[in-house]
Amino acid sequence: RGQQSLPVLITLLLLKVSHPTQVYLVRGNHEDTMTASTYGFRDELQETYDDDTTADELWYDHVGPLFAALPLAVQTRQACLLHGGLPGDDFDLVRFNRQISIDLRCQLKTVADPYDDDEALVQTVLWSDPAPD
Repeated sequence: RGQQSLPVLITLLLLKVSHPTQVYLVRGNHEDTMTASTYGFRDELQETYDDDTTADELWYDHVGPLFAALPLAVQTRQACLLHGGLPGDDFDLVRFNRQISIDLRCQLKTVADPYDDDEALVQTVLWSDPAPD
């Protein structure tokens, strides 16, 4: 989100490749094709490449699938990492990972307007913000 989204994304990916056991990338609410497009990432690709065909190809064939492939949660020895916070008191990471398989996750390029219970669950995880209490 914001200016320089493409260089930031590339930098994060390079850090992950360079330090695979020390850098964790998780999907958040802006790693969603509809949300990222709304906040200007797709426009940035068009401006950067000055070619609608190249920008469209990057967006649909690479960026969308990359965002969808990012894990929704990461369990380390010390913590459970999520974009925002736990979506509720009854959140069960093991059950969540069983319900939302990698194959299903990779199909969900946007959950801005969920159409089933699985998409609604993913949306809840992506948009969950920690409560102040």
